[in-house]
Amino acid sequence: MYENWVKYPDIDVAPAHATCISFLSASSISLAEIPSGPGVLDPFLNVQVKCTFKKGSNTPGPDGISARMIDEADRKLMHGCLSLLWNRAWSLYYFVTVWKLENRIVFPKQGKENYNECNSYRTVSITSCLGKRFEHIISRRLFAVLDQLRFDLHQ
Repeated sequence: MYENWVKYPDIDVAPAHATCISFLSASSISLAEIPSGPGVLDPFLNVQVKCTFKKGSNTPGPDGISARMIDEADRKLMHGCLSLLWNRAWSLYYFVTVWKLENRIVFPKQGKENYNECNSYRTVSITSCLGKRFEHIISRRLFAVLDQLRFDLHQ
């Protein structure tokens, strides 16, 4: 099953496989949801995965996983699991469907005279912290590429 997954020289991901499967099962993410096949992009570096720890809200998204759960798990094992998951998705241009879901909460704005109008409310959407962290390392990589290309962000 893992023959197409990227191997890392400085992190042994083998012990993470069983934990990763349990982790994914508990979070409603299926490995079958991530298509298999050869990737064409470079994998995320260990330092890029490492920089995602201790980031984000402790409020769990629809998958029930909070940032605290990830951050307080065995770091080496979780690092291996996230590396496997994110590099597989990245190399196949894939964003896990469950990470796109949100819990939307509607709050009334204070001081409004009429709460029968839509503009009297604001919404907050809580998404998966796995997805947010994945987006974080993707955006950092894309900004680095744009910077190397001397792309004018203000054009």
